[in-house]
Amino acid sequence: MKWILIFSLIVSCNALKTLTDGETKVPIDFSEGICNYCGNNQSTLYNNLIAYYNFDGGSLGDDKTGQNNLTVTGSPGTTTGKNGLALTCNTTSAGDFLAIPTLGSQFSFGANQNFSISFWLKTTGLTAGKVIYLTTAVPNTIDFQVSATATNFNASQAAIINLNAGTSVVNNVWELWTLVVTRSSKIEIYRNGVLDATSNTVNTDKDFNFSKLALCGDEGGATGGAIIDLDSVGVWGRDLSPQEIMELYSGNSGLD
Repeated sequence: MKWILIFSLIVSCNALKTLTDGETKVPIDFSEGICNYCGNNQSTLYNNLIAYYNFDGGSLGDDKTGQNNLTVTGSPGTTTGKNGLALTCNTTSAGDFLAIPTLGSQFSFGANQNFSISFWLKTTGLTAGKVIYLTTAVPNTIDFQVSATATNFNASQAAIINLNAGTSVVNNVWELWTLVVTRSSKIEIYRNGVLDATSNTVNTDKDFNFSKLALCGDEGGATGGAIIDLDSVGVWGRDLSPQEIMELYSGNSGLD
C-alpha cells in the first residue's frame, strides 16, 4: 500500500510539472478568476482580471475570462506571437478590426476606480495608428496610439490623459506595454516591466464607464496607418503593482 501511494504521488507531481513546465498546457479556466493548474502558486495577476485576449484557440475575439468576447469585422489575421498566436493589424484598412459594442459592467470604473491595461506589441510598419480603443457613452475616449512622433507611443484620453512614452518603440521587436491609472494620484506607462513615463495630473471628476472596446483601431475601424501585431491583451479593474508588471514581462504567470 505504501509503495502504491508513493508511486501515485510521483506520477501526480510529474503530471503537474508537465502541465506547468511542458510545451503543452491545459486550457486555463478563467471563469472564476483562477488558474486551474497553478495549485498553491496562484498568481495575484488573476485578481480582478476582467478581460484577457490571447488569440489562441476558439474564435479570434474570445475573451478568456468568458465575459467580453469581441466580434471580428473584416479579415484581421493571426501570426506568430510572443506567446502562441498573435493578432496582426494593418490599421490602414478601416474594415479589419475586433470590437465589442457593449461591454459588461466590469468596465464601469466610475470616477474613482483604478485600472490597468497591458499588452505585447510589435510594430512592423511604424506610422501613426490606434492600437487599442476604449470609449464611454460620452466622449471620454482612451486610446493607445503608435505614432510617428519622437516618442512613438502615446496613451491619450481626450483632455484628461495625454502621456507620451519616454523611449521610442523598436520596430520588429516584441515589447510589453502597460498603462496603470491610479485615479487619486498618477498615470504610468511601463515598458518591458520598467516604469517609462509618469503623469501626476489626473482628472478625477470624469467617469470612466467604458461601453466599447476595439482592437486594431477605434470603434469604426478607422485608425490611420500602423501595421502592428498584438498579443496577450489584458484589462484589470485595479492598479497593477510594479512586481506584477515585471511578472507579466518575465513569464506571463500562466495567463497564456
